[in-house]
Amino acid sequence: MLYETGLILRRLALPGLALVLGTCLSSSMSLLEDHTCGRFWGLAGGNDPDGRAVLDVCRDGERLWGLMRVEGRAGVSVSEVVGTVDPRGRIRLVDIDAVVDAPRAGWRFCFDDVFDLEWDPITRQVSGHYTSELCDDAGFLRLRAR
Repeated sequence: MLYETGLILRRLALPGLALVLGTCLSSSMSLLEDHTCGRFWGLAGGNDPDGRAVLDVCRDGERLWGLMRVEGRAGVSVSEVVGTVDPRGRIRLVDIDAVVDAPRAGWRFCFDDVFDLEWDPITRQVSGHYTSELCDDAGFLRLRAR
């Protein structure tokens, strides 16, 4: 009788345990939970190889929006970005507006960047590349969740 009771308890407990573990893993595996915001810090390199970037981004379903700040030799730029994230962690962001446009002498910022990025849940890093047709610029972005 004790053996059968143990089997029944295991069969009842395993689905609940799987649900709890799945919830914990999926929350740490996603870029951001739905209806939340986060901050990512790191490097951006292109025409200006010394860029430091901060991405403040919010998520609503697959939709993303936020601000991207880049500071380096070229000066400071802050742009409004919108985009999407898919279930595999692929992210596409696009500049839609300049919030701060403060280039140093000899530099200019173009606010037509398209960012193609991927979320790595193991390193908690967003990385990939961006392109800007107006500035004839292409480069990388590597940001870590904070």
